[in-house]
Amino acid sequence: MTMNGKSQQRKEEIISAGAVVFDAQGYAEATMEDVARQAGISKGSIYNYFRNKKDLFRQVFADVFAADEEVFSRISDSGAPTLEKISGLVEAWYQRLDEYVRIGRLLLEFWATAAREERAGEASNWLSSMYSQRREMLSQVLAEGIRRGEFDRQFDPSAAAALIISLLRGITVQAIIGAEPHLDRDFVDSVKRAVLNGLIGSAQQGAE
Repeated sequence: MTMNGKSQQRKEEIISAGAVVFDAQGYAEATMEDVARQAGISKGSIYNYFRNKKDLFRQVFADVFAADEEVFSRISDSGAPTLEKISGLVEAWYQRLDEYVRIGRLLLEFWATAAREERAGEASNWLSSMYSQRREMLSQVLAEGIRRGEFDRQFDPSAAAALIISLLRGITVQAIIGAEPHLDRDFVDSVKRAVLNGLIGSAQQGAE
């Protein structure tokens, strides 16, 4: 294994240790000493990879969102009909839901951290950029459906993308706090129908 490979492995071990510590203690109470202890390394070694606790905290979420992006990009770049892509994106979200719930407390804490910052804050900027990219990706999929004639040409892909993402994000928050206990196959199929019927309904209304 090369030194670069060893460095990457060590970085991943620190990220994994950070996820465990942040989940157990929360961001405010967790320390870099705790993370170092969990990773089995010296505290100083962490600073070879991360500037501070906030930098590590953000990277924990960057890894989660990077896994999302890999799945979502594969679906959006496929040659499937647009409605199949939308259905696939909802299904991918559902398959990842257990992971969101597992890190749910951290996810809410990260959102709260960003919300407490000024708009130019580091966490706020990063989170805003991530969601903007996701909206743009979904907007492009919907715009493709318009070009193919699958949707009404008056349909606003940017607005629809924002609504779909907000719907899934809202359900995710409910799942994290235990307000929606019935997230089974019937539930996700109902979500798919609601999203797809909303898009198809727009096309039908435009045809009337």
